[in-house]
Order: sequence, then C-alpha cells, then structure tokens
Amino acid sequence: PGDEANNTLIQHCIHTHDEFTAQLIENCDCNRELDLSHKNNEEKSALMMACEKAHPKTVESIFKKTSEGIKTGINHTRRGNSALHFAVLSNGPIEAKKEIIFLFWSWAKQLKINLLIQNFVGKTPIDFLEELPEGKSWLEELGNPKEHVNLLKKSIEDKEFEQALAVKNKFIMHFKFALFYAIHENEEAAIALVDNSQRLNI
Repeated sequence: PGDEANNTLIQHCIHTHDEFTAQLIENCDCNRELDLSHKNNEEKSALMMACEKAHPKTVESIFKKTSEGIKTGINHTRRGNSALHFAVLSNGPIEAKKEIIFLFWSWAKQLKINLLIQNFVGKTPIDFLEELPEGKSWLEELGNPKEHVNLLKKSIEDKEFEQALAVKNKFIMHFKFALFYAIHENEEAAIALVDNSQRLNI
C-alpha cells in the first residue's frame, strides 16, 4: 500500500490511465508473489476499481494474471457487490462497459467467475443487466445464465435428459455456480438436479 487510502501502486494508476495500468500489470514479475486481491480503505480490489472506472484493458490484464494463478479476488465482494456488479453499474462509456461485460463472459468458465453472484439485496449482475436497454441486448448476444438454469430445469421435468445434458454442457460459466443459484432460487429445481446428477455427469 502506497497512499493514505491504502491503494497499491496499481490501484492508484487505475484512477488515471487504463492502458498504462494494463501494461504495468502485464509486466509485473509473478515470481515476486504478486497479489492483486488487496483491498483499499473502501474495500475495493484492483478488479473492482477497473470495472467501476470502465477500464477494459486493465480488466483483461487482471484476468490473464488470474489464469496464471495470481490472486485477484475475482469473486470477492465489497458490501455485497462483486466486480461484475461494479462493471454493470459503472457510469463509464457504454462501449468500454460493453467490452468489460463481454470479457467476463468469455473468461467465466476458465476462471470460475460466478456470473450469478448475489449482492446484499439478493440481486445478481444479470438482474441489473435485464433492467438496462443495452443490457438486454448484450444478454441476447452473450446468453443469459438464468435462462439456461430454467431451460435445464424444464428439460429435467420433461425427462428430456439428452437435451438437459446438452444445455448443461453449453453453460457459459462453471456449472457449480448454476447449481448454487438453483438451490437459492428454486428448491425443486435444485432437488431435480441432484436427483439426476449421474445422468447429467455432475
């Protein structure tokens, strides 16, 4: 930490310049125990700050470091909101915001990002996207994880297990988060998933 707000150098740079911060992260020596999960006095990590500022290059650099095993706190929350919440609720430029949302989807499965993580009032980033005109359009293009859970539930109820398996295999994110979401939102759906876990290779 290098300032009164307990920001690291990288967090300090996020406030000013996207491309410079991305280069700084990319050139960090991973052998020196780089930790990007550090939170400042506002309880925000570098990823949360980059999402809030709508800095796509920085977000992508952090995702790359996550894939290398660097700690980034990718599913951490700040007062209930995850980095993806910050991205969806950002007041930054629409194009930059869109780029970040698309990055989350493209890295979701590999980095085990929970796209259905709920904040303290029980709202997921998907819920917020569904309320935004541009968000609805993006979800149509990217795929809506909530709809995938519902389609999986319906396939199981109809005993269409081949279709259910196909839906499960096409999940955008790691399947365990879909299961967590189903347990929280719909106990019957969760029981159906558990009962058919062998058929679905869960």
